Amino acid sequence: MKGVLMLILVAVTATPTYAGSMASGGDAGLLVWFFIGFLALFIVSQLIPGIVLTIGVLRGLFSRNEARKGATRPNDHVM
Repeated sequence: MKGVLMLILVAVTATPTYAGSMASGGDAGLLVWFFIGFLALFIVSQLIPGIVLTIGVLRGLFSRNEARKGATRPNDHVM
């Protein structure tokens, strides 16, 4: 029982030491920066078509089109 208690005591006191040595970190390699750049490029390439589509929809909703005045309604052909 005394051996198990000593093992637990050593494990509890050693844990903060391991956590403290990794705290400084922050040294990202070149591969990490390439990966982050690729993700940013992917996100931007998806945003541009979405913005263009949104602008097109808004223009279609709020434009005053003269061709719409003479357009037929969907039920005009039914007798």
